Amino acid sequence: MTAAGQLQRRRERRDSAPAAADPPENADTWCFTATDDAASEILDLLNDEYTRRILERLSETPRPARTLIRRCDASKPTVYRRLNRLEEHGLIDVDIEFDDGGHHRKVYCSRLVSATFQLDDGSPTVQVTVDEPSADYHHNPTRRSR
Repeated sequence: MTAAGQLQRRRERRDSAPAAADPPENADTWCFTATDDAASEILDLLNDEYTRRILERLSETPRPARTLIRRCDASKPTVYRRLNRLEEHGLIDVDIEFDDGGHHRKVYCSRLVSATFQLDDGSPTVQVTVDEPSADYHHNPTRRSR
């Protein structure tokens, strides 16, 4: 847990998906609640225009950073900063893709299902639901390094 804010995580089954998403029934999701500074960080991140563009593109299909730079009309540092922050908060998944020549690249995929904001006694709280991480993904949104 962070000193300035708290994150709580729980695993649940989603009974029905939003109409726009329609994943397989009973898809596993992870929920966590961010409070105080952690909630503010997530809200700031989701309020950013470039972050939203990146999440929109990643919700369509997994993409490498180079494609995101071009499709989001953003600079390389801008895209990588947003990707790092999204990964830090557990909102995206990162996989390595290899080609026939042995070259590799990172491919990013959105895990974000929903984020709900509310004020609890004047303190911001964000309830975040994300798709369960892939089997080889070991990120823990409650463990954040800086």
